[in-house]
Amino acid sequence: MLVISAMTKAAAPITGGTDPVGRPTAEQFTYTVEVEDGIDTVDFGGDDSVARMIDATLANPKSWTADGAVAFQRIDKGTPTFTISLTSPMTTRSACGYTIQLESSCYNGELGRVVLNLARWVRGANAFEGDLTGYRQYAINHEVGHAIGYPQHVPCPAQGALAPIMMQQSFGVKNRDIFDLDKSEGFGNDLACRPNAWVAPVLK
Repeated sequence: MLVISAMTKAAAPITGGTDPVGRPTAEQFTYTVEVEDGIDTVDFGGDDSVARMIDATLANPKSWTADGAVAFQRIDKGTPTFTISLTSPMTTRSACGYTIQLESSCYNGELGRVVLNLARWVRGANAFEGDLTGYRQYAINHEVGHAIGYPQHVPCPAQGALAPIMMQQSFGVKNRDIFDLDKSEGFGNDLACRPNAWVAPVLK
């Protein structure tokens, strides 16, 4: 069993909640937002700003509510379906593993926690070519995707396509680059996609 001392000392959920987003008939997921104790978020707007970005990302019609199957609501009391936490790199490694020695985020089902790596939150990923907001939106959508029932990663499907949200874009948008890091993914071809932060980037 994972024992993550920094998380056991995590602050209480950030105060505030949202109205539900998504169809009333959809599967309902609730979440809380936390920032690990010791992380100073002043340089990027404070804890509330982090929570607002997460809320806005999940409420965007291009996110997981696009097909009408899921709905989200942030709460600050009670037991959520999962927690989303901004977490230091060393705590992230404890929660997510570090077999591939690059900073990454994850969903840890044992903890019921989406773990967003502070290092990635601050600097993004090369694949996003300096679009830090887009990368943060990608990280939220990708890891929440794992939390709501999409455990598998997927490859770039076609040359020049927008990358699927469940592609490991933190490691790149070329199948070969990801395969070279993690051969268990099995995507050893030369297809390259364009970075994409959204589940449904083109609304119907």
